[in-house]
Amino acid sequence: MLIRRPTDYRPSEITPEDVYTGRRRFLAAAVAVAAGAALPASAGTPTGTPLTARRNAEFSTTEAPNSWDDVTGYNNYYEFGTDKADPAANASRLRVTPWTVTVAGEAEVRGTFALEDLIRPHPLEERVYRLRCVEAWSMVIPWVGLPLAELVRRLT
Repeated sequence: MLIRRPTDYRPSEITPEDVYTGRRRFLAAAVAVAAGAALPASAGTPTGTPLTARRNAEFSTTEAPNSWDDVTGYNNYYEFGTDKADPAANASRLRVTPWTVTVAGEAEVRGTFALEDLIRPHPLEERVYRLRCVEAWSMVIPWVGLPLAELVRRLT
């Protein structure tokens, strides 16, 4: 294996800082939108109409999912408070409708869109994620959404 020393890199091979920070901002915004769309109106009992989604066998499991209370009540999202119980208690105050997403930068299709308009052309997909943490906990959590790659492909 050839390991290049830092002096072997040409300036044209180095990604400009504004490009990689722009990608990070885009990914952070996309994750925030997906997380916001998945937030329940209130912790404890699911509300609303169940989403219709096709199961993605590649991201599925026969393991039993964790309970709704486990999935919505244990988290480290400090945007809603610094105590472990704060997010479950405070997330219901986040208004996810109407929600708009601004697409800017290197995208072919730019503008501000209603979240529903961005999602509508894509079939929803069900995946099951297995989370394992160094804090000695694990969860099996069903997820319904659309692969970010599909949305990015449509906009670029």
